[in-house]
Amino acid sequence: MTNKRTDRIDLRVYPEAKEALQAAALRHKSVSEFILDSALDTADEVLADRRHFGLNAEQ
Repeated sequence: MTNKRTDRIDLRVYPEAKEALQAAALRHKSVSEFILDSALDTADEVLADRRHFGLNAEQ
């Protein structure tokens, strides 16, 4: 069974942001792939901060 993208997210951006996102072409990706990859990387970082925490000797 292959994974298929079925959900959709619409995004409104300023023209300057849209122009900057054309950098996706430099990575040989679509703008959608570029945004999704970046968003998922950031989400992973945020979630990692919530999953990993240190305890000192007293705790």
